[in-house]
Amino acid sequence: MITLKRRQDRPMIELSANTPSIAIKLIDAATSYKIKGADFIDNRMWSCKKCGWWKLAIHQADSKCKRCGSECKIDFWDGIIRLLARTRGGQYMFPAGLLETVERVLKKSGYEYEVINNLPETTNYEGLKDLQWIGWELREHQKEAVDEATGSLDSGYGAILHMPTGSGKTVTALKLIQMKKQRTLIIVHKLNLLKQWQKEIKSMLDYDAGIWGGGEKRERDITVAMIQSMGGMNINRFNFVLVDECVDGDTLIYTERGQIKIRDIVENEMDIKVKTHTGKLKAITHHHKIKTNKKMMCISCGSSTLKCTENHKIMTVRGWIEAKDLIPKKDVILKYTICAGQRKTTLDDIESIDEQNIVYDLEVEDDHSYVANGIVVHNCHHCPADLTYNAMMKSTARYKCGLSATPQRTDGNILKMIAAIGDIKKVSDIRELIKRGILAKPEIRILKAPITQETGFKKYADAYRAQIVTNTDRHYLVAATAQKLVRDGYTVLITVEQIKHGKALEALIQGSKFIHGKTPKDEREKELKMFEQGKRTTIISTLLSEGSDIPTLGAIIIASGGKSQAAQMQKVGRALRTTADKKTAIIVDIVDNVKWLRDHAQGRVMLYADTFDSAP
Repeated sequence: MITLKRRQDRPMIELSANTPSIAIKLIDAATSYKIKGADFIDNRMWSCKKCGWWKLAIHQADSKCKRCGSECKIDFWDGIIRLLARTRGGQYMFPAGLLETVERVLKKSGYEYEVINNLPETTNYEGLKDLQWIGWELREHQKEAVDEATGSLDSGYGAILHMPTGSGKTVTALKLIQMKKQRTLIIVHKLNLLKQWQKEIKSMLDYDAGIWGGGEKRERDITVAMIQSMGGMNINRFNFVLVDECVDGDTLIYTERGQIKIRDIVENEMDIKVKTHTGKLKAITHHHKIKTNKKMMCISCGSSTLKCTENHKIMTVRGWIEAKDLIPKKDVILKYTICAGQRKTTLDDIESIDEQNIVYDLEVEDDHSYVANGIVVHNCHHCPADLTYNAMMKSTARYKCGLSATPQRTDGNILKMIAAIGDIKKVSDIRELIKRGILAKPEIRILKAPITQETGFKKYADAYRAQIVTNTDRHYLVAATAQKLVRDGYTVLITVEQIKHGKALEALIQGSKFIHGKTPKDEREKELKMFEQGKRTTIISTLLSEGSDIPTLGAIIIASGGKSQAAQMQKVGRALRTTADKKTAIIVDIVDNVKWLRDHAQGRVMLYADTFDSAP
């Protein structure tokens, strides 16, 4: 019988010595994935045939095995990340979050096994023994989610709750926290999510949570922390860890519309594609503006210079290397130029600089990289990535739970997220919640935009500007649609991508307000409060995506176009939250019959049909 034994000093599961070699191969296959971009690094490696140790040759000059001292031979790495590890003594182990995955493999293959969890008995933490629930009664789907998570957590497994936007993930998690009464750490990746959690904890549990991030480092028995700020925090002071779904502002980013300042991309939350290390154009999934105390570095490489934080990763021939670890005159950087495309250039110099504490970063789908001032850099945030994985693999917490509306990824890193936390538990889907009246029923309206008089576009940027940003006839259509919805009793959100577009619509729509990344925080919060109270009927915005919660929103007009499915569903999801008086939501999409934009519009229409099971 195979024994799966949990280690007590770290979140790993050991395989017993009698595990058959075929079973080990099956487990290895189930706990591995291939990275993208492996073709862009020097994949030569030293491989020890005696103990299985290996290391990329670019990181080690001699051929001696660092584990057993044997002579290694040159081999080639296949680009596969293997989460099944082997110790010097030949002991196999894998991250505890993959326990259910491995159990399924063994069960399907007919192997008998036993699990020794070695989890200590838990009692209510003294400081939280009187923690009471003062929030509203959970809905049935939330109770089902709590039961699903509790079953996993009490059995020694972690869990990632997959719940649609608007289904009450935060409330569900807070109920779990109240039931378990353990010292709890909640990990988020955005400042607005940190503030939102703090507010909800007070509202539902009547508890003033600690804050770790956004300039504060105040730890309490329930603490909300930004993953980017967790350096120096002792994560093992918490027995319940819950995970919820940086470059200089003048840095030029290579996009499908040419080079654009990262400050403009982030503060306008532009829905555009950027060039990645694979040479392909990929959509931005998240925009970050971060206040940091980290040291800033200036990298010089040929005609390119780049300012970034010391821990930002740069693409070199020896893989992704943090800026502070780059070696001038030795490291070879992957660059991209308009004329020559991708090429490799030796790093000239790198120095520390005493500049700004506000930095910008992008998260990019699939390839997780972008080109900044001609230099290929890595994005560095979000749960499935290294920051959260590394933090969770240091945690010996009894309970681990994740929340996500869209955990699926196409790059294989979903397995790393599962390894860090636990299996994905899909407890409800958007169609079911609409049918049960938990989410508002969407009424999809497709309006054809007037076509601009300009023709002969050679670039996407030119087509977007002429058809969407400066098309006066299109602006009048959006304005008339919004005013009609207001007369019908709806509050209206109009999504735009560029400030010029937003200002043009604001000038046409009486009583509207345009808010964007440069709108002062106090003014933004005041306007959103007025909007929620019905005192402001129309908001035009480049913002209001992840972390925004306006249940009273009655209608949304997609005036910004766009192709990214994740971005579109975030926008649409803002309108699907219900209230006592709101059971339906109006989704108006302005479609454009112009090159490039036509394909994007067709993609959005198909998305609505697939998601809501009905064609508009």
